[in-house]
Amino acid sequence: VTIPLRSSNTAEGTVSVFSLTFTAANWNIAQTVTVTGVDDFVADGDRPYTIVTAPAASAHSNYNGRDAADVGVVNKDDDVAGITVTPTSGLVTTEAGGTATFTVRLTSQPTANVTIPLSSSNTAEGTVSTSNLTFTAANWNIAQTVTVTGVDDRVAHGDQPYTVVAAPAVSTDTNYAGLRASPVAIANLENDRAGIRVIPASGLVTTDKGGTATFTVSLTSQPTAPVTLTLASSDPTAGTVSTAALTFTAADWDVPRTVTVTGANNFVAGGDRSYAVLLTASGGDAVYGALPPARVALTDRNSNTAGVTVTRTALVTTGVNPTAEFAVALTSRPTAAVTIPLINGAPEEGALSVTALTFTPADWNLPQTVKVTWLPNSSSVGDVSYTISLAPAISADARYGNLKGAEVAVTRAQDPVVPEAPAPQPVSSVPASPPALTPAAAVAPPSAAPSAGPGQTFLTLVNEFLARQNARPGTGADEPPGATGKSTRAHSADGFDALLLDVSFVRLSAPSVPAVEEAPPGDSGGKPAAGKVIDVFPARTAVLTRFVVSQAQPEMPPDLAPPPPSPGVSATETVAAAVTGRSAAPVVPLLWDELDRLESLIDADARAPVAEAAFATAVTVSVGYVALNVRNLYLLATLLLSTPLWRQLDAEAVLDSWNGGGKGRAPAGWEDDEHELCPILGE
Repeated sequence: VTIPLRSSNTAEGTVSVFSLTFTAANWNIAQTVTVTGVDDFVADGDRPYTIVTAPAASAHSNYNGRDAADVGVVNKDDDVAGITVTPTSGLVTTEAGGTATFTVRLTSQPTANVTIPLSSSNTAEGTVSTSNLTFTAANWNIAQTVTVTGVDDRVAHGDQPYTVVAAPAVSTDTNYAGLRASPVAIANLENDRAGIRVIPASGLVTTDKGGTATFTVSLTSQPTAPVTLTLASSDPTAGTVSTAALTFTAADWDVPRTVTVTGANNFVAGGDRSYAVLLTASGGDAVYGALPPARVALTDRNSNTAGVTVTRTALVTTGVNPTAEFAVALTSRPTAAVTIPLINGAPEEGALSVTALTFTPADWNLPQTVKVTWLPNSSSVGDVSYTISLAPAISADARYGNLKGAEVAVTRAQDPVVPEAPAPQPVSSVPASPPALTPAAAVAPPSAAPSAGPGQTFLTLVNEFLARQNARPGTGADEPPGATGKSTRAHSADGFDALLLDVSFVRLSAPSVPAVEEAPPGDSGGKPAAGKVIDVFPARTAVLTRFVVSQAQPEMPPDLAPPPPSPGVSATETVAAAVTGRSAAPVVPLLWDELDRLESLIDADARAPVAEAAFATAVTVSVGYVALNVRNLYLLATLLLSTPLWRQLDAEAVLDSWNGGGKGRAPAGWEDDEHELCPILGE
C-alpha cells in the first residue's frame, strides 16, 4: 500500500518524504515523516499549513483508495520588521571635506516597497550623499551605503557634533510603515583657526620722504560676532597708518582690506629704522578677543645727513653799508645740543655779532643770523679780503661732533673819498619866456639814444626840466657864479657824465667847514655864496634813479644793472669812467653808495632839505612831463603813483622846504611849479 504525502504550503514547511509504502512484511511497523518549517523572511506571524495525505494506492481492494487523515502544522514566524544601521556612532568627518559612511538594510522582507528619508541635523557641519533609501522585496536584505561629507563652516569653534537622521519609513507594508531607523552620530573635526591674515607680513619699506607701502588684512575664520582690529604704528616718527581701525563681520570677514603705511621723517641723521604696525582684535567673539596682536614688519629708509648749512658764503662790507650778514642752520635734528664756534680771520677789519652758535633738537632748523660789521682801519689800503670760519662743532651727538661748516669770505671795501667840487661856471642869459618843450624823442641825438625804456624816459624828463628852469626870467648873469642853481649843459640819453659832473645845479655848504654867510638882502636873493661846497647832485641823481628803478621792475634797463666790483678805484672815479664811456661798469649802485656817503657827511639839519629837494625835483620833472605830453601819461602814472616813496612824500613840506620858510630861497618861477604840483598831488 502506497500513501502520497505533501505540504499544503511549502513556504511554511516541507515533508521529508513524498510517500509511504507498506507491505505484508512491514505493515505493522510505523514509518516517520519529518516536517520542516520554512523561513519566508516575511514578518507575517505564525503561519498554519497542512501535510496532506493523498488516497492510498494498492492492489488490495481493502486499502486502495483509502484516505488517511491530513496532519495540521503551524510554522512559527521568526521574522521581525526592522531597519538595521551599521554603525550608528563613532563616525568622524572633517571641515577639510573628510567623509564617513554607514549602511542601512531591512531586517525582514517587506511585502511592499519601503522608503527611508535621510537628512543631516546640521548641514553647516556635514551633508549626506542621498536623501532617500528605498528597499523592495528583492533587495530588502542588501545593505545600502550612505556617505556623509564634512563641511567647513569657516568658524573657529572647535569640533562640532551632528547626526544623520532617518525619518519614519514610508510603505504600504504595515510592519514597516512609520518605522524609524536609528540616527547616526558624527563629529565634524575643526580645521579653522581664529587669526588675522596679513599679506605681506614683512619686507615692507617706506621712506622718510613720504614713501608708502601697503598690505591687506582679513580674518582666517568667520567670527561669531563683529571683530574690530585696531591698527597702530610702533613708531609714529617712522611711519603712520592710513586707518586706525578695521571691522569685520560674518558677511565680510574674508574680504581683504588694504592698509597704507606712509613713511615719516624725524629729521635725525642715521641709518634706516625698523618699526611695525600692530593689529589688536576686540569684539564679541571671545576666540578673537583672546588672540595676541598681529605684527607687520616695516623699514623706513632714512635720507637725513648731519651737516651745517650757510646761507651766504660771500659778503661785502663798506663804510656806507657797514653791515652784512649770513645765516647758519643744521641739516638734521641732533640728538644733543650742537655748538659751532666762529673764528674771525681779521677782527681789525670786521666785528662779529656772536662768537658761537648753539643749536638744540628743538631749534636745529631755525637759521641763526651772524652779522659782520665794517670797522674803520686806517692801515688798510684798498679792499681787504678775509674769512670767517665755522670751527668744528662741539656736541655729544657723534654725527655732529667735530663737523665743520663752510667758510664765509668777506670783502672789506675801502671807504670812498668825497671829491672836491669843481669851480662853478658862469651861466648864460636865458630868454624872458620859456620855450616850447622838446619832445623826448628829439632830446638825445639819434645816434646816441638807446632804445626806449625807463632809463631813456628818465633822461628825457631831466632834460625837459633843466630846459624849463634855464628859461625862467630872473636868472641872468648878474647872479654870482655857482649860486643860481641853474645849468645850461645839455644832457643826452647816454650822457650821465653831464648829469654827474654838473656841480652847479644844487650846492650846499659842508658842515665840516665854517658856515657860508648869506649875501646881503637884495644882493643874490639869499642864496648861498660861492665857497668850498659839497656836490650833492650825485645824491639827487641817485634819488631819481632809485625812483626809476623802483618803477621799472622787473624790467631793469642795462644801464641800471648792478656794477661789478672795482677794487682800488674810488666810487667817484668809477662813476665818472662809466658815464664818459671809459668803462662799461653800470652806474646806479655806485650812485646809491655816493648818496649814502653824502648823507653821512651832512648834519641832521641839512640832510632833510637835501632829500626833500631831490624828491621835489623828481616830482616836478615827472608831473611837468605828464601835463605836457599825454602820450606818456600811463607810463608816468605807473612810475610815480604806485611807488611807496610817494606815500611818504608830503608835498606841502617839500614846497615849504624849497621856499626856505619864506626867506626867498626858491628859484624864480617856482610858484608856477607849485600851482602845477598841488592840484596833481591832491594838496
